Amino acid sequence: MSYDKADRNHAIGLFSWGTPMANADRQPGFLQKHSLLVVTLAPLLAIVVGTLLNIWYNQTNIYDRLEKEDLLVRFHRTVLIYNLTVYPVMLFVWFKWILFLKRVRDKLRTGKEVSHIELSKARAKTINIPWVIALFCTIGWLGCIPVFILSLNIPTSLDSAINAHLVISFLISGAICGTQAFFIAEICCLQLLYPEFFTQGQHVKAEGGFAGSLRVKWIVWVVSTVVCPVSAELLLFYAPDPDKDFAVAVALIFISFGLLSGWLLARLIIRPIHHLRLAAKKVGEGDLEAKVPLQRSDDFGLLIDEFNKMVSGLKEKDHIQTMFGRHVGQHAARAILDSPAGLSGTNREITAMFVDVRNFTSISESRRPEEVVELLNIFFQNMVEIVEDSGGMVNKFLGDGFMALFGAVDDQMCEHHTHADMAVRCAVRMAERLEEVNRGVSLPFDFAIGVGIHTGEAVVGSIGSQQRLEYTAIGDTVNVASRIEGLTKRLEQTILFSAATKDRLTQEFSVCGPFEATVRGKQDGVVVYGIC
Repeated sequence: MSYDKADRNHAIGLFSWGTPMANADRQPGFLQKHSLLVVTLAPLLAIVVGTLLNIWYNQTNIYDRLEKEDLLVRFHRTVLIYNLTVYPVMLFVWFKWILFLKRVRDKLRTGKEVSHIELSKARAKTINIPWVIALFCTIGWLGCIPVFILSLNIPTSLDSAINAHLVISFLISGAICGTQAFFIAEICCLQLLYPEFFTQGQHVKAEGGFAGSLRVKWIVWVVSTVVCPVSAELLLFYAPDPDKDFAVAVALIFISFGLLSGWLLARLIIRPIHHLRLAAKKVGEGDLEAKVPLQRSDDFGLLIDEFNKMVSGLKEKDHIQTMFGRHVGQHAARAILDSPAGLSGTNREITAMFVDVRNFTSISESRRPEEVVELLNIFFQNMVEIVEDSGGMVNKFLGDGFMALFGAVDDQMCEHHTHADMAVRCAVRMAERLEEVNRGVSLPFDFAIGVGIHTGEAVVGSIGSQQRLEYTAIGDTVNVASRIEGLTKRLEQTILFSAATKDRLTQEFSVCGPFEATVRGKQDGVVVYGIC
């Protein structure tokens, strides 16, 4: 499995310390360039503070007591042996862990092939880093308790006060190191390592990795800011000959680290919320390219993943509706997408319009197909624009003409019977536009059209079979409109509309007629009107 080059470049340059970089192509800063070194050294703050606190505690409460019993030399010897045996083993495991990540990261940065197993293992190790550091710190300090107790109590038993102070000193140092190192390592991994080992905007997960939910991290924070300091103060309070100044110092240190871990936890929560809010605002403004470019291993990772999937789905739906609308018309596309799937149709009053180019069949006989298509595109581009601007929908193209419907999808238009006005006004605008086209475009002939309009009831909806549907209108209204369009040439009128349409008009038009004519399929003939 190879790592995509674009993702790699984006990962290397995306994050400064907490802020997305404006340009993904810029060179990575020091933190990004030495990300593993920073992750390795960052927890030293908690370790150093814990160590200094332990040394101070020993000097204040333990050294004098050990010196009286001639055990101070044995204490220092135990410190030396413990540090030379336990910590080198931990450091060996830790550096082996980091070196593996470095080897995989260098391959990703240089575009070399990385196997799926190797990448999955590196991702799991990245997720587990905070827990490993916290575990090492805790084991390192708590392991001192049995070692030092046994070392100083054999062959003779120590004073119980010394044993109590030893236990207290190691417990306090371990509590500070374990909890605070966890949060520092978590922030460093989120900022520096996740963008390199995980794809943008995905929920961080890998087999063998324990991410931990926000609830788990909240529990760790409560332990570090409440349980540990309260327990430490209780231990110091009940310790033999308690040192009040030292107890105050411990309280202040725990308060400082509590504020630090609170700030770190707030960053873990506030930052993804900020990105989600900005992305949601962009989506609300119509920007369907908006994504949340964060990798998280907790509940926010799932939320970000679902948000990005939702935006992708909206983008896909918008693309489908746009492409669908180009084939069936935007009005029909919205009606189809909003209606239940399957065969359906409603009986409603509409105004049907048929438009045909005069003598186009004879005109196209002497021209190449490409030229014919080009001429039709000029015609349709202008006419379809007018139909849709007028509130109608082009339902189907019929060779060198088309059928348009008014009031087929707009309930308010049907209720107020304005579809007849829209259809006639649309026909007038089409005739005017054709005059402009004929004057402004160099064509081998002038476009001339015939427009037939009729108003009445029709069945409108998705009609066909379960395998193939068409959103259209059927009924006598559509047939009559087609027949009226056929009369335009015989009556030498560009626009003809039926008496039913005229009765529905609420606006003033320059009307000619009436004209009576017989049409195929009608025994009594029809009464039509034209535009003067």
